[in-house]
Amino acid sequence: MKKIEILFILTCFVSLIAWSQENKNVLPTKAQLDWAEAEIGVLIHFDMQVFKPEYEWRRDMGKHPEPSVFNPKQLDTDQWIKAAKAAGAKYAVLVAKHCSGFSLWPTKAHEYSVKNSPWKNGEGDLVADFIASCKKYGLKPGIYASTTANGFLQVDNPGKVLSGDPEEQKRYNKIVETQLTELWTNYGPLFEIWFDGGVLPVEKGGFDILSLVKKYQPNSIAFQGPFGYENNIRWVGNEEGVAPYPCWSRADSTTSASGVIEIKGLNGNPNGLFWCPGE
Repeated sequence: MKKIEILFILTCFVSLIAWSQENKNVLPTKAQLDWAEAEIGVLIHFDMQVFKPEYEWRRDMGKHPEPSVFNPKQLDTDQWIKAAKAAGAKYAVLVAKHCSGFSLWPTKAHEYSVKNSPWKNGEGDLVADFIASCKKYGLKPGIYASTTANGFLQVDNPGKVLSGDPEEQKRYNKIVETQLTELWTNYGPLFEIWFDGGVLPVEKGGFDILSLVKKYQPNSIAFQGPFGYENNIRWVGNEEGVAPYPCWSRADSTTSASGVIEIKGLNGNPNGLFWCPGE
């Protein structure tokens, strides 16, 4: 057989493999189906800027508001969830820790949390209150805990300490592990987990979040979750409430790790290898 014929046969074989990969059945998991059926969810963000609107975590890195600032005397999570249910929501996600680093539960990882605030004399746990309200009114609970940014610990996207010190990075990774373990083991099954901005992979210096989520919350939806997790969903590319058109549920990858790219190019791919719809 001539070399040109062998080359042609190999080319056709490789093309057939690629075609079969592109056109194989890519189907949603049960968790992804349940999420799609829920249709409407709410995100509740209650961070330091509620009390200090002038605070900007990146500009004011290392100059975070004191825990004493957090003192919502009329906070009522029942009212939040009742309002969400009245709007037609089937699930709710609480921002348990945003970019300031202040934690709405009494974490053991560090001192920047509700345990050192005057709210409920330092005995409060806003995550627990939120979960209880969700159960009371029949909404599925979710938790947002960004691992990529933390003003208190001077960490910025994509989850690296600003000092660049490897030992400090190890300490931050341990804090991430501790906090995610607390959130994923102390409050029951979660409908959705928000990472926001993706996660820093192990090979780039991050913590093994994939193993942790599979161990403790294997049935949850993960917004911008770690690569390799089967229940991931993706960012639509902005915070305007507008998805690109078309917006396919299949995609070529499962996350856009930067969290800052614009909407262009986030349409998904009808022949993509992953079921990873946009939220």
